[in-house]
Parts: sequence; C-alpha cells; structure tokens
Amino acid sequence: MKKIILLLVVCGGSPFLWGQTTAALNLNSGVHLKSQGGAYLVLNNTHLINEDGVIQQEAGEGVVKFTGGASVLITGEVPILIDRLELAKQPATVLRLGGNIRVGTSLTFSGGLLNLDNFMVDLGSGVLLGESEQSRIYTTGSGFIQVIGLLNAPVQVNMGNLGAVVSSGVNLGNTIIRRGHAVQTGIAGMNQSIKRYFDIIPSPKSTPIKLTNAVGLKISLRFRYFDAELNGLNESNLQQWRTKDSLNWELAGANSTDALANYVQLNNISKLYRTTLAEATAPIISCPENLTVSSNISACRAVINLTGSNGATAAGIPVPELTYYINGSPITTSYIFPKGTTTVMAMASNGVTPTASCTFTVTVVCGPVTMAAAQAPISEQLNPVGKLSITVLPNPSDNYFTLRASSPSAQPFNIRVFDALGRFVEQRSNLTVNLMVSIGQQYRPGVYVVEVVQGKEKVVVRLIKR
Repeated sequence: MKKIILLLVVCGGSPFLWGQTTAALNLNSGVHLKSQGGAYLVLNNTHLINEDGVIQQEAGEGVVKFTGGASVLITGEVPILIDRLELAKQPATVLRLGGNIRVGTSLTFSGGLLNLDNFMVDLGSGVLLGESEQSRIYTTGSGFIQVIGLLNAPVQVNMGNLGAVVSSGVNLGNTIIRRGHAVQTGIAGMNQSIKRYFDIIPSPKSTPIKLTNAVGLKISLRFRYFDAELNGLNESNLQQWRTKDSLNWELAGANSTDALANYVQLNNISKLYRTTLAEATAPIISCPENLTVSSNISACRAVINLTGSNGATAAGIPVPELTYYINGSPITTSYIFPKGTTTVMAMASNGVTPTASCTFTVTVVCGPVTMAAAQAPISEQLNPVGKLSITVLPNPSDNYFTLRASSPSAQPFNIRVFDALGRFVEQRSNLTVNLMVSIGQQYRPGVYVVEVVQGKEKVVVRLIKR
C-alpha cells in the first residue's frame, strides 16, 4: 500500500507548509494520506478528491487548509476524516462538499464560504470557529453540520459553537445538535423562514425528520443567526416556529429578541422539534360600518351573519382568529339581535401580543331601512377624539379607492397596505392631508387593510376590492 505521510518540520520556529498547486489532489485506490505532529496540508485553488483512498488525521496530528481565490470541491466515496479543517480563501469563493466529511477537532473560518450542498459535516465533539457574515456555512440543499455531546443541566451552552444556546434544569444526556440552512416553507401560509434551522435531539436514535418529542424539559433556546441568513424577512418580527413533521408549523413565540446581537430566545420549551425563525406579527383589525337592518323574525328581531361585509377583517401572521362579544360574552357569528341598538366588540388574536379589537353597532328597526341607510358607502371615521380621520370612497370598489385623510395638523401621513393574510402590498409616504389619494387600481379582488399613520396617531381602514 502506498502511503503519503506528512511530518511536522520546524524551520525558524514555524512549521513547514506543504502546498499543492495542481488542479486537484486525487487519492486513488491504495493511497493512504496521513499526517503527524500537526503538519499542514495547504491546498491553494486545489480540489481534494478521494476516489478510493484513505484520508485520516488523528486528533492533534494535522491541518487541511484551503486557500486561494478559486472555488473548489472536497469529495470522496468514503467519509473523509480531518482533524482540523481551515478555510482561508478569498472573499466570496466557495469550498463545496461533494460527500460527507468528519472534522475531529475544529472547523475554522478566516475567509471564503463553505457550501454543504446535500452533505454532512460531522464535528463530533469538535467546535466551529471564526464564522462571520462574510465567511460562513450555507446551503440551499439538505446538508447540515452536527455536533454531539452531553447536556446535563446546561446553562447557556452553545455546543460546538453552532449557535443554538441551550439551558435546562434537567439532564438532556447525550444530545445531537444539527444545523441546516435550507429555507423552511409553508409556515403560516406563504410565510418562509430564514436560512437556518436547528434540530436538537436528546436521543442519537432520532432522525432529523421524525424528531424526539421530549416533554417536560423546560428548555431555554437562544437561536443565533447571521444577517446574511434573513432571507428578506423583517428582523424585528422574527419569532421561533417549530414542526414535528417538517410540514405543519406552529408558532412557538419569543421571550426576548436582539437584532444587534442577532438572536431570538424562547424559554420554557417542553417539546423539542425542528426549530427555525420566521415572521410573526400582532393582529390588526378593522370593523364594518355600523349596521342598520329591518327585523326579519318575530318580536322585531333580526338574524345577522357577522361575516363578509357585515363582519370585521383582521390581518397578521399567523392569520388571526376573530371572536365577537356583547357585554363581555362571546357570541356566534350568526346571532339574533334584539330591537334597538347593540354594541358588538370584535377581537382578533393569533398568539402574538397585543390582541386587537374594535367595536361597531347593530341597530334593528321594526320597519324597512331607509334607502339612505341601506346604500351608505363603507367609509372609516375611526379616531374617537376627532383628530386624524379617514374617508374612503367608493368602498367596496371594482376599480380604485379614493382615500382622504382629514386632520387639523399639516404633518404628512404615511400609509401601508396589507392583504387579508397580513402580507405587505404597498406603502406610500409623505402624503399631504386633506388631499385625495388613489390606491388599489392594480389590486386583485379581496379584502385589504390600510394603516394610516400621522405622527403618533394611527387609523386602520378596511377595503373591499370586488
């Protein structure tokens, strides 16, 4: 068997570096690459391809260092064992995995990117060092990096420095932490995650898809991330989401967030599933105009279905649930209203605080409703103190809406438009009060919510595009 043995040679107090300048270092059948004494194997713009040989570095015995300004590949038919892997390439150049590798002691970044593709970096009990916004791990595939170790009553333990900081009052035992970077989809409709997720698995027998359901652990998880992984999401809206089957996601929440330190923390976690970060927004709500209807059943009463144009609309992520109340008691959406005027409160909630509420009245008259009352257009005068008020005509509309903001203040106002699922549609800024603004000509049919903000005042308006 042929062997390549790299021995540590000291010259002037520094180790001698053996460099490879050809296009690829290929290890064929029978070649055994081994190093001793902490020797460096420096690959400058060079692929490392293990066709059928053996690459094996024991703990403390060597370093494989990738340098240069060209993107290269590390691959092998059998797993490659490297004691210390260093990535010191030029900015934006990539070392891409073409197979699984194991790194025994450390994976260190000082330049360049590591693309996992669909493969695994097994750190064992090693550590990830020097990762930054410019030099880091990524992938759009299914690859992941993992570490394993004991988590016995951990206190802010960032095992392997992967970015999952764990605390727990109980012993989790031998635990695997896996970090992947594929965007998770199907979160609250079309909502997507950032480019990072974690699987925290107390039992090595679990898989990354069907994860351990560890109940009663009361874990605190501080989820760290890079700005480069935000995937276009609003950082201030990030909260933790989890799934037990990689298909159906539930909002887990957040106890603290820090956009400068790049983390979202959640405490008192009782179930360990796949966890990622995605947006969650508090609900906003808009009530219908006050309703006046003729009685349609005996004793001058009326059955009103509080849906469609007769009901409130709400937006947020996840989609809020609407509940209606009269005198503090919940009612069904199909409700029998008595003669006279009844005040209805609508409340929207989706697990994100604060909840949102608004009120409207339902007036039941014993005779027919006048034509003026029946055909009154939907418009919004939602500021109870009479400062900033909004009028929208026509509403509903088949084409566009004309919006007018009335206010004694000359301060400009801004508007933001969301669809019924809470997705951002458009924004207008520095608009002049008491002048007409046209919006919605390009909107598809549906319900939209408009936030109108002037200084510290905000009015929410509901639009219906037919």
